[in-house]
Amino acid sequence: MKAPAFLLYTGDFLSSPDVQLMEAHEVGAYCLLLFNSWQSDRPGYLPNDEGRLRRTARLTTQQWADSRTLLLAKFPEAPDAPAMRYNPRLAAEATKQQLYRELKAKAGQASAAKRAANPTRVENKPTPVQHLLPETTPAATPQSSVSTPVAENPTPVAAHPNTCSENSQQEGNLSLSISRDSSLRSERGAATATPPAPKPGKSAKKAVVPTLAEVQAFAAAQYPTSAD
Repeated sequence: MKAPAFLLYTGDFLSSPDVQLMEAHEVGAYCLLLFNSWQSDRPGYLPNDEGRLRRTARLTTQQWADSRTLLLAKFPEAPDAPAMRYNPRLAAEATKQQLYRELKAKAGQASAAKRAANPTRVENKPTPVQHLLPETTPAATPQSSVSTPVAENPTPVAAHPNTCSENSQQEGNLSLSISRDSSLRSERGAATATPPAPKPGKSAKKAVVPTLAEVQAFAAAQYPTSAD
């Protein structure tokens, strides 16, 4: 696997005595040689061909003739491959990265082997579900409404004569009789003529109130005065 990048310490690069002696075009040519050597099949190495090296550095023939000694000093011949030139610092960086990748790969393989030897057993237990409401809800017991019959015409209680409550009892009977007579008359009137339905939004008419003459006639008929 080819490494996509390498570490470039700008302080070390600029403080190098060789870089400080280079012209601007020579610094550019040196960087181009470094970058192309890193992208080669063997990072840090270039073919030992001056014509090809000159074109890689993008220098003219005269520029290469003037700068070749300084540039080739940064790429000496490889001891194990005379047909190649290499940059020692860049080749060391490539070796360092290769060792790091190998160590990481071995560590990953050891971890995978350990997991395979001691697999973690996870029991598939169903998660209990707590029911917030009972499964069967009891039906609501209907409440029976008990209605108490109310007598429409309660029987009045007769008071003893010559008592203090006789007058009040008579007044009560009189008002009861008057109300009964008025209700009877209103019922007869309703039977003969049906009143028009009240308009929406208006209240019904009040009950018919007997006149004073009717009240006096009824009282005289119910309680005649005795002559002394």
